[in-house]
Amino acid sequence: MKKTDKRERIERALNFNAPDRVPYTDSFQHAGLIHHYTDGAKIRSWTTIDVIKLAAKVADMVQGWGLGPSFSKGERSVDRHGITWETEEWYSNIVARPYKTADDYSIVLENEIKRIEKSMPDYPEAEQNMFLDDDLLMAPVKNFSEIFRNYLKLLDGTVLMYPDVSPGLDHLYTLGGWELFTEVFFNNPEIFVAYMEAMTKMHVERAHAIADYSLSPCVLIACDIAHKEGPLVSPEFLSEHYFPRVKRIADAYHEHGLKVFYHSEGNLWPVLDDLASTGIDGLNPCEPHSHMDVKDIREKYPALVLWGGVDNSYMLIYDPPEKVRNRVEELKEFGRGGGLLIGSTGQIHPACKLKNLVSMIETIHAY
Repeated sequence: MKKTDKRERIERALNFNAPDRVPYTDSFQHAGLIHHYTDGAKIRSWTTIDVIKLAAKVADMVQGWGLGPSFSKGERSVDRHGITWETEEWYSNIVARPYKTADDYSIVLENEIKRIEKSMPDYPEAEQNMFLDDDLLMAPVKNFSEIFRNYLKLLDGTVLMYPDVSPGLDHLYTLGGWELFTEVFFNNPEIFVAYMEAMTKMHVERAHAIADYSLSPCVLIACDIAHKEGPLVSPEFLSEHYFPRVKRIADAYHEHGLKVFYHSEGNLWPVLDDLASTGIDGLNPCEPHSHMDVKDIREKYPALVLWGGVDNSYMLIYDPPEKVRNRVEELKEFGRGGGLLIGSTGQIHPACKLKNLVSMIETIHAY
């Protein structure tokens, strides 16, 4: 088969047609990898532009939220809820919440619901999960679609997935922490349902405002609903209140011809029938260490496009490059007929060994 461009390669894989090679899709937070593949000076931190240059060089498709800058380690900030965050190199931790009771937490959620209900679907605000801090990408823009086009110009042919959206369950346990989340979950679940409904309505409106197949063939619905051994909350709650809202968001993007991926880390097997019934087209990150190997998923759900498969919790950190290469060769054989996007099981983070990342990428690129 002749060599194709990145968009055609992605589209062929999404439609279970054999691509010229299996596509590589990931998100990147790794200074060493940026330095290795771009012409910039050796760096300890990175900007959005640095990540875009890397993605343009090595990836066939990249996630919107995977284009962000590094953080200043130890820096603290306070968000609009009064929550104090402390940054590491590629993520932030909550170190303090101003509210201590379930009642106070519920008031925060009530205010958030009001704010979400007033939000504008095509307004370029940070909750759309694209990193909008770089003036080069932001100005002058009037709406989200203009920002998206700015990114595409810089990506030079690499496909940009529509940034991840969510019915908001992950927001709820992040805002409250597990102790307050659990208390409200058992005593006042209605406010969680109201929050997820507000988020879902907003994202359905946003889909109809921004979805454009000519800009991108797919979108990511992202919300972690499981840990290594199973769901974070009861399958009954997910079935009654969460998955129907995933379906509404997926249906909205399907109306515009886009494929819909769902991302959740952890072991999804206890709820995978319900998740698949929402009409999603693909699943990420397919973590082997959470019992979610691509071969097992494909056997039961042959219509799902699978994305991920290269373990970033152990293999890319500790294993030798030869083992990474063997895993990628195995995935390439598995995906030769389409239906697979190779990537790390989440993101390329700073703990990943550079020589393992290079081994993965070069093996994927080899015809």
